[in-house]
Amino acid sequence: IPFNPYLVLALLTAFIGLPQAMQQSINRALGQAKMFIAFQLSTFVLNTGFTLYFVVALRQGAYGSLKGTLVAAAIMAPLSLVVVVRRWTPRFSWEKLSHSLTFGLPLLPHYFAGWVLTYIDRYLLVKLSTLSQVGLYSLAYNFSMVLNLFCRSINQAWGPIYYDLADTEEGRKMLPRLTTVYAATVTVLGIGFTLFAPDLMVLLVNRRFNAAAPVVPVVTAGYYMFALYMVVSTPIFHARKTTWVPAISGTAALLNLGGNLILIPRFGMLGAAWATFGAYAFMAALARVISNRLRPGIYEDRNLALLIGIYSLSLAAAIVLVNLQLPIWLDLIAKVAIAPPILALIFVCRIATVDEVRAFVKRREKRGRRRPSAGEQATEAERTAGEIGTTSDDTGVLPDDMRP
Repeated sequence: IPFNPYLVLALLTAFIGLPQAMQQSINRALGQAKMFIAFQLSTFVLNTGFTLYFVVALRQGAYGSLKGTLVAAAIMAPLSLVVVVRRWTPRFSWEKLSHSLTFGLPLLPHYFAGWVLTYIDRYLLVKLSTLSQVGLYSLAYNFSMVLNLFCRSINQAWGPIYYDLADTEEGRKMLPRLTTVYAATVTVLGIGFTLFAPDLMVLLVNRRFNAAAPVVPVVTAGYYMFALYMVVSTPIFHARKTTWVPAISGTAALLNLGGNLILIPRFGMLGAAWATFGAYAFMAALARVISNRLRPGIYEDRNLALLIGIYSLSLAAAIVLVNLQLPIWLDLIAKVAIAPPILALIFVCRIATVDEVRAFVKRREKRGRRRPSAGEQATEAERTAGEIGTTSDDTGVLPDDMRP
């Protein structure tokens, strides 16, 4: 790929997008859901519109796609700066600079490890398998990515809730239960997507691509494990012990590399999917151990283990059914029959109740609706300045967000 213009446009877009990244962090910290959604939707509309214009009308291909993203970012940047400047006191502080560097520098190798986790499987598939396997693998990820998008959305709501509660003695007593409810919500989504994503792919794509279907449940399971990592990594960021983060992601990247080298020659794209699943499962397990050392007693381990076990039942069912290659209507009937009993186990085992899930959602809604006083806003903005990026890890290791 030529540096000019493709990488130049990508770097410009990343730089121009910084004001909006800061603005959305402020929105999340202050519970300004309406403003956050308004900026997100506006960016989406502008990005889509300009990309279609450059790619479809002017036939500029990949160059046009990058131009569309850049133009959308350039339009939104001044609007985002207005939000940022309103909460920005222009003064220099060596103390805050030191604090920011201490927090942020360890994340640089974390980002590199995230890149390895995201792309090494595809690179090794090209070298050790065939291009058709790479294409099918990419298709499987595209259909499984919806789970990641939903879990990231929930995670953006969870971060501010966790910080509010972790800063008070009374709130810390509520965290183990709320963490379980959060994990249960992620598990419900994971079960649904693991069971039905292969059918969605079969219904929407050409028959010649159906060979990707057996990979979809495994890829979705990897996203589920990454979602659990986001659940259990929050205390690490709250404690500002970010030196642990690259240790987690770096070790997982090496594990993923080794797994791909061993499994791809024998199992192809399915081996790559299992290697990535193993890496994300390792991240979740290690983050749980470290978080428990930093914040002892913050997890209900029995319930978390039960949730993983219940999810594993849905994964096993999905793998068996997709390999049976039943007619689509019969496959859907079987899954519709299987899903309710599996989901019911969450409530039968008393892991979470419907009322608790509703209370979790209402807690976030209440936080977003309440208008803080001027003093509270000033305090919150001051905290936000030190905590932008310190919520649970929805950046740095974003599995396959940028997969083509």
